[in-house]
Amino acid sequence: GNANSAVFETQDCHGTASRRQNNRSSFEAGVQALRAELKLGVNPRPVPLPCRSSDRGECARARVVVRKRPLFEHERQRDFDVLSSEGGTDVWGDGDAAAMWVTRSMLCADHKTMYTENHCFYCDAVFDEEASTIDVYASAVRPLIGDAFGPGHGSATVLCFGQTGSGKTYTLQGIIDALQQDMPHAPGGWRVSAFEIAGGTVTDLLHDSAPCTLRDDVWGTTHVVRDAQRGRGSPAVQRMDSRASPPPPETDAASDCSTPSIVVGTASEAIDAVVGASHRRSTHATGVHDSSSRTHAIYRLQPCLTPAEGAAETDAAAAGCLSLVDLAGSEWSRDQASHEKDRRKEAQEVNTSLSVLKACLAAREAAGGRVRRMPARDTALTRLLRGSLEGDGRMVLIATVSPTSADAEHAMDTLCHVGLRLALTGACATDSQGSSGDGAGRLIVGGAAADARSGWEACGAHVLTRRLQGAASLSRGEGAAGDDSDRELPVDPRQWTSAEVVRWWLDTASEAVEHINTQPVGKAAADGGEPLVAEAGADGNAGGDAASVVRRRLLVILNGAEWPPRTKLGLSFEPPVEGEGQPPVLSRVVPGTPIAQASPLIRPGARLLGCDTTLTGGLATPVRVDGETSPVLAAQAQAAAVVLACRPRADLLAELRRGAQALTRVADALDDAKTEATRAHEEVPRKLDDDAALLRAWVLGGEKAREEEGRRIANRTVEDLEAEAAERVVGVAATRVRLDAAKVALETAAEEALRVEVALTFEPPPLGRAEVPRVPRHFSGASRLGQGDGKAFVNAYADPERGLRLLIGACDGDTRVAEAMHKALIALVHSSTS
Repeated sequence: GNANSAVFETQDCHGTASRRQNNRSSFEAGVQALRAELKLGVNPRPVPLPCRSSDRGECARARVVVRKRPLFEHERQRDFDVLSSEGGTDVWGDGDAAAMWVTRSMLCADHKTMYTENHCFYCDAVFDEEASTIDVYASAVRPLIGDAFGPGHGSATVLCFGQTGSGKTYTLQGIIDALQQDMPHAPGGWRVSAFEIAGGTVTDLLHDSAPCTLRDDVWGTTHVVRDAQRGRGSPAVQRMDSRASPPPPETDAASDCSTPSIVVGTASEAIDAVVGASHRRSTHATGVHDSSSRTHAIYRLQPCLTPAEGAAETDAAAAGCLSLVDLAGSEWSRDQASHEKDRRKEAQEVNTSLSVLKACLAAREAAGGRVRRMPARDTALTRLLRGSLEGDGRMVLIATVSPTSADAEHAMDTLCHVGLRLALTGACATDSQGSSGDGAGRLIVGGAAADARSGWEACGAHVLTRRLQGAASLSRGEGAAGDDSDRELPVDPRQWTSAEVVRWWLDTASEAVEHINTQPVGKAAADGGEPLVAEAGADGNAGGDAASVVRRRLLVILNGAEWPPRTKLGLSFEPPVEGEGQPPVLSRVVPGTPIAQASPLIRPGARLLGCDTTLTGGLATPVRVDGETSPVLAAQAQAAAVVLACRPRADLLAELRRGAQALTRVADALDDAKTEATRAHEEVPRKLDDDAALLRAWVLGGEKAREEEGRRIANRTVEDLEAEAAERVVGVAATRVRLDAAKVALETAAEEALRVEVALTFEPPPLGRAEVPRVPRHFSGASRLGQGDGKAFVNAYADPERGLRLLIGACDGDTRVAEAMHKALIALVHSSTS
């Protein structure tokens, strides 16, 4: 299913990945050199393997297993393996730890010198591409069977974590298939439950993906309630009736049987139910995997101690629990370049839930089994796993990683979150038990996100940097000494790679800068390179002295009705240099403020020529601002034939301060009035139906309160219904008074905000000698947030509405260079489509 992994076509040009593949032979030689050193087995090793300790409790620390998938055939043709494993496969022992090495293939600033960074990440066991899923099961999962299904009635959890397309679901499916032969006989059968979590939505995979709701009772236990059965008589609620007493707060939710489930007779039927549920899990095609699971899945197996024949589902008591968790794959922004809005939202929800889960695992390990504060209630995933996270059951975390060089940083991110950290000690505690002497003084005590303390080393802290021979090539299909600077760019800019975008940017900007700097000031302005009006000299010819150039003023109108609440202007001014007669000069404009977004010409160096705070009859008509229409800020360039008479600096700043206070005051009052109106509307009493009343009673007071509410509903008379209706009428009348008052206050605040208007007049800073602007970081290959190809470049800067505006910002406000580049780009786009 990984038909798209690690494949970089012409339009996919993330700079780092493509350059690694262009210099594959050199970088692959560096990886082979590291593996040769690890395979020699002689001292000194690159980094000694440390020994593990169980001082923090066998059940406190989740055991970490790393599995490396093999390269696919299409990956072998263009990419190479950068993962090197070291160590054994003993997951639950106390011997030496294992390690997974990740080799980052890097280029120096000259883009010619090549070197490698070898990062070492420690774990309990590592399985390379030659190991089978049965090997992983035998070492990591089989020892948990006794805890989950044995006489101790404990719990065990298996989590599969990793990036999209690394083999998580494949590994868990193999574990489920191998589990059947080790499941003991259960007298009462097996209770099976399967849930799918997508963001905050939970569905039951065993009942046609029925929607479910998570509810916490008064004892803090999380229950899953199917929405169709939340009322009186639902199985989810009836299961609590079989309890002789309420569960104590420390009861492990993972072993609680109050979740939607089914009871089957044999272990084979239980496994078939889990497999069938996994097939109903939703999948979508992504840029990395053509059948990616974009949701989390939790499967639970519980042996029932009482016979299930002829008994209802609520009568079968369960003991012990094995939870199998298949987490959705993490994705970076560059993996979502071709995703639609829905897929991007899914990826954001997945990454958020995974981050909370990592924080919970770190809190569990740092507390040594004595749970401190952990954010287990922040997401639906951690709420369902709350019993496993806060309990003392055993847990194994299987991290799957992709071996390609394109996924090196993603593999490092995965291992950083799950890998083990080191505490430096005087002597290894397990040396007397026969562990190797190489790890003396190096003791693993916790996970990668455990508390930072003196004497600890972060996971992946061991880095071996080595320089490689030869010079790198930036082009595809050429030798190490090749040069791609003379290759002709494709006709369609949408097919450009990141390197080709950079080439076009530098070439076009250089030509524009050379043309601008060789033209006289008046000629450049007349040609439209500078959007400022140049007045003719005294002799009537263009190109007079500097004093004859009159610049356009930028008028910015701020309306109180649309000003964001609790927002300042975000303007700072330079101190006066030549007395109070000079207008204030901007020294800083806070990014992201409405004024900063109004025009890229409002930047440090611009002068404030005028400020007027007035009361108008309504909101001014929106005016176009550099290609965009905004009701918040109306700005327009006005040609002036003479220089405006500037007000004194002190008066201007005082008026600006008064206008800013008026804007903030009316905007805050309007926002407060809206909030009060919303609250008054929400407090209007509404009639609850019987099912909603039962559910509300159960959530607030538990099963006893639900039963009392049920008896009250069953024994209601007509007089009771009439009394409730009359009471509701009185409540509506009381809240209606507050609601009417809130509406009047809202109308008054809106009218007052409409009357406040602040007009600012700026003079953009003078444009001196043109300079070649820097290439945007998104397209230079230096950004890990995403990839900048020709398609993204055209979408951003060739857009008729905002393209020129974005280019002016990228050119540091130099409108001459921006307009020249925008014209050239538009011409290319039109010629490619004609």
